[in-house]
Amino acid sequence: MGDHGIDLSVPGEPFVIFARSDDASFHGGGSEGGGDGGGGAGSDGGVVVRLAAEALTDKGRLFREFARELRFPSYFGHNWDALVDCLGDLHPHFDGAWPSLVLIESADVVVVTDHFALLVDVLCDGAWQANLQLDADDEPNGRESYPLRFVFLMDRFDPGLITRRLRSRPQLVVSESVGRLLVTSNPNAG
Repeated sequence: MGDHGIDLSVPGEPFVIFARSDDASFHGGGSEGGGDGGGGAGSDGGVVVRLAAEALTDKGRLFREFARELRFPSYFGHNWDALVDCLGDLHPHFDGAWPSLVLIESADVVVVTDHFALLVDVLCDGAWQANLQLDADDEPNGRESYPLRFVFLMDRFDPGLITRRLRSRPQLVVSESVGRLLVTSNPNAG
């Protein structure tokens, strides 16, 4: 567990974290393919994946960026439902390892997009599936759960703006802790 109080090496909440770009907890020398990323990401077989924030400002580019960097299968449908499905079943595409932390640096450009709240909702849904391995009826789906979290590193961290932008998605639960925003999902809301 890092100094951020979240053990990134085990499945659980929060699913999405917003932090300052200079938050050392997520810069612990992590790198793609098994670096630590700070606070336990990358340990226990996990890997750290970085996504280009600029690529997430356009929906078409967003789906291509996720598909390329998270090694989605060729049949990925390049839509929101397909993104949730692929996030919930990543480990076969990383040779048995798990992308336990997905970092989006300089993510300010994503927060102002029209699809921001939907993206965070979809990331929570995908992480919920990965971390809990439950099907749509909240029943175990028979696969091994794995830790998956998304961290938006912000150059101009504005918790109020982020919270306001996420209000349109009532199933998202947003809390503030240790100078970060933590987002989980309540699938029974909304």
